Amino acid sequence: MPRTPNASTKAILSPSDDEDRIEQELLADGILDQLPLPVSDGSAFHRWQPIAWAGKPLSETILEERR
Repeated sequence: MPRTPNASTKAILSPSDDEDRIEQELLADGILDQLPLPVSDGSAFHRWQPIAWAGKPLSETILEERR
């Protein structure tokens, strides 16, 4: 009979644990040359504004060039 892991036998990882593990693997594989610094202040993110664009949407231009 197969054994099913439960909370006592299986480590439950938080999303940040998964991200840390993936970053470590990418670093070990040589895909990353350094780990990104943790974000300590999110104010720059909240002040972000999109760039004003004249003409048709960029996504339309990309699709036309792919055809």
